[in-house]
Amino acid sequence: MEFNIGQTFTGTYPPEAAVWCNTHNAYIKEIPTGFQIIAIPGPTPEKVRTKKLEELSQKHHEAEESGILQSSIGFPIDANERANRDVSGLISQMEMTSIDTTQFCDANNDFHEVTLDNLKTMKLELIQYAHSLYATKWQLRAAIEAAKTVDELNAIDIKFVTDFTPTPVVLAENASH
Repeated sequence: MEFNIGQTFTGTYPPEAAVWCNTHNAYIKEIPTGFQIIAIPGPTPEKVRTKKLEELSQKHHEAEESGILQSSIGFPIDANERANRDVSGLISQMEMTSIDTTQFCDANNDFHEVTLDNLKTMKLELIQYAHSLYATKWQLRAAIEAAKTVDELNAIDIKFVTDFTPTPVVLAENASH
């Protein structure tokens, strides 16, 4: 027997109708004349939009914590708040003590001797990485907010580039003074 949404049964309904409903996102409702197959409503665009925005926020946070960038200095560096703080601290230390080089631990836990200019380059690359994440977040948020249907919302794939090679950085002549 064929079944469909809206179909009614007088008296009772065949057990096959219940099986059909289980595989077709429907249920059987009792009505005054018997029973009717009713579609289970899907999520509204607003509910899906809310979930997408929550997913966007979570994935952006993950990208902020787990990023790695291939520094133009020649090795990969972590691209997170701690790395940003560490690089800033080393810059301050070198500027205050006038030392020429210091050790820097890269994303692979290997040490490299770096200069003040190297650290300033890394700092700018970390800023570029953060800007890249925010640009992606804002673009995705605009797409989520503009979507009209559940299908349009579900088609939005929330991904961030967390293995990043920044635009080459050129320090000004007097940047290290």
